[in-house]
Amino acid sequence: MNTSGSDTGSISAIVSPGMVGRERELAALRVVLSGPPVIVLVEGEAGIGKSRLVQEMLATGTPVRRVLLATCPAYRQPFTLGPLVDAIRPAAEDVAGLGLSGLAGALRPLFPEWASALPPAPEPAEDAAAARHRLFRALEEILERLDVGLLVVEDLHWADEATLEFLLFLASRPRQQVSLLVSYRPGEITADSLLLRLSSRQPAGTSRLRLSLEPLDILGTAEMVSSMLSGERVSDDFATEVISSAPPPCSPGRPRRGRAFHGRTTRCSAGSDRPPACCARTGRTPRSPSLRRPSRGCPPSVPVATPCASCTPCVHTVWR
Repeated sequence: MNTSGSDTGSISAIVSPGMVGRERELAALRVVLSGPPVIVLVEGEAGIGKSRLVQEMLATGTPVRRVLLATCPAYRQPFTLGPLVDAIRPAAEDVAGLGLSGLAGALRPLFPEWASALPPAPEPAEDAAAARHRLFRALEEILERLDVGLLVVEDLHWADEATLEFLLFLASRPRQQVSLLVSYRPGEITADSLLLRLSSRQPAGTSRLRLSLEPLDILGTAEMVSSMLSGERVSDDFATEVISSAPPPCSPGRPRRGRAFHGRTTRCSAGSDRPPACCARTGRTPRSPSLRRPSRGCPPSVPVATPCASCTPCVHTVWR
């Protein structure tokens, strides 16, 4: 591959990166999910590939019955049980046909749109703890009626406390019927978070798998860049430059030195003050550092290119 920027005609269009360097983790996921219910913890910094690993596992098929995918958005104030409500609502097309018990009446506050299909609300509980336990049992029942074999919850470090409590409840059931797969950033877990209990304590009689994703090395980075360039060969020197010019995002208050490559491309808008009209940037997540204007006399480090509809393939330099 030409990395000098003098010959733009030989540079390939940039595409989404392939799945690289996570074959062992993917195989481990498939093995544990083919057995009895299990708790899987996928941890790593922002942009390291947690979501991509989960997506690849789901895309290639899972040995479990039904998969329910929930995500925890980065709200300033997360909604109570919001990730679970948003995941369950579209999965239950015919609530009346699920054969729910009277316990499901406790779900009325969470799903008011199901009012005509749910049983009547139960009598008021003795206290808030009893009401919460009743609600968790009702959520467990609807997961069973939906035949959910795997509950995936991504970005659990952003979850509300009630969602974390429900996952602890589900994981500690004597006859656990649902496997749990959760992803999170260890650096964003507060000291009092219930996520620490879920990740550190293993309930009796349950299996657990922890996958700690590490940044790609030089060979893995070269393979990823190559997958973005339709298999075009990438040298180790070029991969090293990519690593040094594209540091991973930093967790709040925890700056880190760049060691991993995160592949993503963006396009400049027409009329931008950054020539040429389109460019490519490395970074797997929106939180990757923006391109920085070079200091006077600073040499370019990584030329990369992508074509757009309004111009011929061109090279834009990613600076250190």
